[in-house]
Amino acid sequence: MCSSTVEDQLSLSDIIMPYVYTRVILVYDYLIEDLEQSFNEYLHRFCPQAFKRIINDDCERTRGHIVDYENGQKRQVFSRESRSDESITKYLSDDSLNDDVFPCGMIPTDVSPLIFMHQISLQDGSLLAIGCHHYLSDGHGLSILGLRFSQWLKDKHSLAFDHDRSKLQQLASLSSIRYEHSEMSLAIPIVPGLYKWPLSDTVVKRYTKNYLFDRLNVTNNNGILSMNDVLMGWLTKIISQIRQVSRQTTVKIGMALNGRTLLPNIDVNYFALAFIDKHHRSSLIHLGWQPIGGNDLSFSNWTRFPIYKCDFGQGRAKNFKFSSMECDGLIFILPTMTDDEIELHITLQAEHAKLLLSKLV
Repeated sequence: MCSSTVEDQLSLSDIIMPYVYTRVILVYDYLIEDLEQSFNEYLHRFCPQAFKRIINDDCERTRGHIVDYENGQKRQVFSRESRSDESITKYLSDDSLNDDVFPCGMIPTDVSPLIFMHQISLQDGSLLAIGCHHYLSDGHGLSILGLRFSQWLKDKHSLAFDHDRSKLQQLASLSSIRYEHSEMSLAIPIVPGLYKWPLSDTVVKRYTKNYLFDRLNVTNNNGILSMNDVLMGWLTKIISQIRQVSRQTTVKIGMALNGRTLLPNIDVNYFALAFIDKHHRSSLIHLGWQPIGGNDLSFSNWTRFPIYKCDFGQGRAKNFKFSSMECDGLIFILPTMTDDEIELHITLQAEHAKLLLSKLV
């Protein structure tokens, strides 16, 4: 298939992302009423692309489309189950997240939905496992979707999401937009096999800004240094030492950027991924850092995303758990229930993760 509306053509911002789900769990200390009918109604009204599917373009490798299902077929976006023998205590700890709470694996399939919600009733609370295909949107889009849905349940008012991906193509032609994106490359990265990288582990640690700055002897009298600055510098140094990277080697650091706040005619309602690159669409673009088994690091900061603020009747979530992507050198900076505290998810090769855990302050 080589035809589709311009609005539904995947942009470069979409297709360079990993072909995975972004998946999170929200833990509540009360039983939430069945959300199936409400969730379906909300998506139909405000985010209808959730009921479509993504196909690749046989004519051009860098293009893809979001299209309707044939013959009225649709993927199931909502599911539920009861685990009356389990308590929320199991999900309030900092232990790693078990994949059995999700209805879909990390990698989307031809029959899995673009967005899903799985509601689990426990003996003393509820879990909401939600996910979004990374080609459809990112962590920001998923967070705004969850928050707006929870608010819509109360007042039946919500803004519709903007799905018009042609806006990025229009912006790319403007003389005022000149984002070179040196963090990207035309060179194909050296990968040991699609999703068959070496065994990895994810280190999870929590810090407050004051504690981290004190332990690292960071002075910030002028307030110039951000938490991102300190975390990237500190972790790059430690991890590079563990990996035995020589001082003469350049370590590239990638930080995910939410272009919705930077680009004209695009705002928080834009549901797709948003940044501009000057390369022609027909060129194969890759992330410019080595994501697997290399020396480089990739950071993603979720601390300003409002996913943990979702209230489904009796208060916000008591815990927020993130399903990390098992990719060597990928680091997520996540929010916690405490405003001044962050949670790090640092994924490295297993032997490196073990060494890192012993060196963290």
